[in-house]
Amino acid sequence: MADLYGTNAAKANEVPLVLIPQGEKDGAMHLAYDEFVLSGAIIGATDVIKLMKLPAGSMIHNVKVIWTDLGTTGAGVLGFADDTDALAPSMDFTSAGQYLADSAVATNVGLFSRLSAEQEVILSMSAASTAVAGSIKVVVEYSKH
Repeated sequence: MADLYGTNAAKANEVPLVLIPQGEKDGAMHLAYDEFVLSGAIIGATDVIKLMKLPAGSMIHNVKVIWTDLGTTGAGVLGFADDTDALAPSMDFTSAGQYLADSAVATNVGLFSRLSAEQEVILSMSAASTAVAGSIKVVVEYSKH
């Protein structure tokens, strides 16, 4: 039987000692929160909702999105300008619901990735909502390097 090590465990056992980056050991968790509130108009099928910005060096650990019923149609993805579905690949807004990345079956390429530059989180619609009132709330859990 062989002893196998994770990346950081291997660094801790090397001689000479290799330091583990601060954001990967004893790093503090941060939460970024934003919400979009509909006020008398629908969200269009090609609309982009710009949300919070995450600092360079952030490692994303989890994403939570909660929404009210936005009508008989409405769908979107959550990510960044260069990868629009990196954080939540598919959300259906036709009834009140939630998306929890840590329990999603789909692969979220943005989770556990480190941002090389500041990134703005965006929600890109793929189908228009029909409701004129409601809200979408987003929380991103991340640590900083």
